[in-house]
Amino acid sequence: YFVCKNYGIALLLFTILTYCLALLEQAKQLVLLQPGLSITDTAEGLTISGTYLLNSSYNDIPLYDEYQVKIIVPWEFPTAIPSVWEVGGKVPREGAFGHFLDNGELCLGASCDLISCLIEEPTVSHYVCSLLESYFYSSSYFNEYGVIPDFGERSHGVCGLIEAYKERYGVSDDNLLINLLFYLIKRTPYRGHIQCPCHSGRKLRQCHGPKILQDLNSEYYMWFYKDAIAILYHFYKERYPKE
Repeated sequence: YFVCKNYGIALLLFTILTYCLALLEQAKQLVLLQPGLSITDTAEGLTISGTYLLNSSYNDIPLYDEYQVKIIVPWEFPTAIPSVWEVGGKVPREGAFGHFLDNGELCLGASCDLISCLIEEPTVSHYVCSLLESYFYSSSYFNEYGVIPDFGERSHGVCGLIEAYKERYGVSDDNLLINLLFYLIKRTPYRGHIQCPCHSGRKLRQCHGPKILQDLNSEYYMWFYKDAIAILYHFYKERYPKE
């Protein structure tokens, strides 16, 4: 028993070590792409900090810039989402831009957008570069021209969440989004054979159901659940302001 127990502990430690080393290798790939960054390990994960170089173009408008960043990649990545701060004060915090969370972290997108990025390619370099490139391009463009580039910026706060989930589920109607989110928070039991609430005449599993079911079964379900609660609460307060 003693031998088996020690073997089990050793196997667990080996698995954890292997995973941590793999995550470190992913971070090193990011540093190869962005040599101004460096890596340190902490109890909460890998901290990647330093200079991020922007070299990007949109509609034939190239922009080159430098940003000082701090990125925390949790040891649980990619199940846990990294956090990113711009620490050099270059990103405008007031006015039309101002995409920040309450703790000063950069708001790189709605949770479902970030999750889609992770599902597409669950690597540190892909996540950081694909999201920071567009974010910092928008910031530099705003600093240069005083407006936000027209490549699909979301609104701030819960309005941006609503836009993201309407796009995710392919709907435009508020009431339909509410009905679909009721499935997501399990207020309405998911039954694939019932009629889809969009009134298409098709069964739920042949219409809007597959995406809902995918999110219900996702390892990121709690992120989707929290977003759904925030959206539904927003609609409730909007429609019943005195309650």
